Parts: sequence; structure tokens; C-alpha cells
Amino acid sequence: MFGFRIDSAEGADLRPALLRTLTELYVQKPTHSLQEERHFTELALRLIDVVDAAERQSVAERLLAYGRAPNAVLSRLAERLAGMQAAADPAERSDADEATFLPDIVPAGPEELNEIFFSAGPAERRLILEALEYASIAPAPAPRSFYMHDAVQRLGAAALARATDQFARILADALGIAEALAMRIATDPHGEPVTCAARALVMPGDMVQRILLFLDPAVGENPTRVCELMRLHEEISQDSARRLLSIWRRASSARTLRHQPFHYDDEAPPHARAAFSPARRVARPFERGRRNTG
Repeated sequence: MFGFRIDSAEGADLRPALLRTLTELYVQKPTHSLQEERHFTELALRLIDVVDAAERQSVAERLLAYGRAPNAVLSRLAERLAGMQAAADPAERSDADEATFLPDIVPAGPEELNEIFFSAGPAERRLILEALEYASIAPAPAPRSFYMHDAVQRLGAAALARATDQFARILADALGIAEALAMRIATDPHGEPVTCAARALVMPGDMVQRILLFLDPAVGENPTRVCELMRLHEEISQDSARRLLSIWRRASSARTLRHQPFHYDDEAPPHARAAFSPARRVARPFERGRRNTG
């Protein structure tokens, strides 16, 4: 789906955590389509070769316990682990060395992806977004355009004025996340978080481009970066963006939210639903069925 390499040093330390997390996302789903299996295989094979023996052993044990892992991934793990063990002389290996082949398994839950995503570089972020294609995380519901149009216009105006605080407040309300997290999205130096937020909000491409150009000079004054982000906005699926939104909501403390959002059908509080009932009757033929946000 995405063409890129992961050989940059920027996210090197994240690769073991990323492999564990992608593996955990895979095993949380009992069955996978051929496309999902292909995606996981491609991602796992890229990462297996750049992590150490302890990480390979941990992932191998997790996948063996799962029982339905792709053969290509298991074969690569077995090959790499066998090579590491053959290279070590058993007579000289200490107990400490032996322990590296028997690590504790600490499954990485979906919430860990939030910090991994923000700490990663652009290449690793694309890996995460591709992995979300097959994750068992429930996507956040699709926004209703009746309410989103106003939010999108206000986001564009705030970006044009480079009013970052205002942009973050509007974004927090539109996505149903904490303002601190919305500010983190708005001020990210690489631009993927705000691009994913725009995709989750079904924002048109011309508005996405305006936001990328004006919100943050670090992004907007780099034409190559803007083009890459616009391409990402076109390529990332709605489900991946909304699964990331689900992760952001889990990472947001309920106590920090200013109020419950009314932009998403199944999360509207009773008073908001009542206040906007005429509009809801107009929009209802176009609404999707209610879904659990997980």
C-alpha cells in the first residue's frame, strides 16, 4: 500500500516496540482476510530483521500461542533465531546471555500505539497506519456532514490565521478528544497526526492543503512535506484514520474533556440530541447505523 523504507535512524529505537504492538494487534483478531494477512506479513518481515533476538523470541512465542500466524513470518523468525543461537558457543554462553532468549512477554495493547505513533518518524507512522487496516480496534463512527461542515470551516479559518490554540480547541470538540492531545496533533512537526485527523473528519483535500500550508510553518514551508502529507491523506483509508481516532479517545482522560461531543451519532448526550432533533430528522436517511466505538 505504501512504498517506503524504515532504515532511518530517527525511529530505530521504536522498532522493537512497534513489532510487538503490530503483533498484538494481529493476534487480537481471531481470523484475517488474505489482504490483512499479506499486510501483516510484509510489515513483520521488515521489522524482524532489524530487532534483536529477544524481541524475535517474544514475537515468536506470541504468534505460536495464537496458532494462526502466517507461515512466512514464523519461518523468518525460526531462521533468524536459529542463526543467532548457532553463532553463540553454548559452552561460553552465560546465564545472562541465555536469558536473552527467554524474555518476558509483555503484550502491547492498542493504547501503546498513541505514544509510539507520536514518537515515531514518518516512515514508522506509515507502518502503524497500514497496520491499523487489520487491527481489531473498532473505528470511531463516521461523522455526520451536517455538523462537520461548520467545524471544518472553522478549522480552516483558524489555520489560516495560525491561531493554533483556537485550532486545537475546535479540533478537540470535533474529534471528542482532550484539548492537550488536540494541541499535540496541531503542533506535531511532521504533520501526520493532523492529516489523519482531517481524514477522520472526511475533510476535503483543498481544506487539508490549506491547513497544512498555514497551520505550522515547519510543515507549510516545506513543499515536499506538504506533497507527501497530501498523498498520505489520499492513501490512508477511512477505517485506519477512525481506528487511530479511537486510540486517541482512549488516550484522552474523560476528566479533561470539556464536554461530550455531539458530532458523532452514537456519542451524542440526550440534551444535545433533543436540541438538534429537527436536523437529525433531516440527516437521518444518510446516517449509518449505530456502532460501538469500543
